[in-house]
Amino acid sequence: MLRFRRRFPKDVAEALGEGFLQVHIRNTSGLPFHREYQAILSEFDRLVSETREREIGNDKRSPIERWHEALLKREALIDQTMGLEDDREFAARLIADGLSQRADTDPLLVKALANPFSSLPWPAEETLAVAKKLPLPDKIVVAVERRLSGGRTAELPAMWSILKGTGMRLGEVAGLVATDVVMTHATPHVLVR
Repeated sequence: MLRFRRRFPKDVAEALGEGFLQVHIRNTSGLPFHREYQAILSEFDRLVSETREREIGNDKRSPIERWHEALLKREALIDQTMGLEDDREFAARLIADGLSQRADTDPLLVKALANPFSSLPWPAEETLAVAKKLPLPDKIVVAVERRLSGGRTAELPAMWSILKGTGMRLGEVAGLVATDVVMTHATPHVLVR
């Protein structure tokens, strides 16, 4: 398998904390190879220019893009940790504790390490659309439960309980199989596919 590897300029490498960009190339010949290679080169150039812009105070990334980058850095830091491979969340909390004591640490990275879901930035224009989605009124919930309780199947009331308790969509609940329910984990959960 081919690899693309190119060193970052010194100022970019210091800002990113990485000396180079390394990517596996899936296509090995012909036009698909050249297209993929050019796409990787374009991504390298974009990464260099955005990093330099950020360093001079012109960060044009959206809050979601900054959060995504913090999550990627979180995973890279955890992957570099030795001896704690079995408990990645514990390793993340230890790294967060260490980084939070340094003055030059990105606070968004510390939040991503401590809890990747806390203080998740949410664009203001999307907040209004989410706020408009109100839950069903209690009288409708009660009426649906009453109607389902007298039904012929046991599956529909069970599906309603899952819908009501998790916020999953009907298609997600309908597609659940027994192996999607994980009860052996420290935090029991349902895998939605």
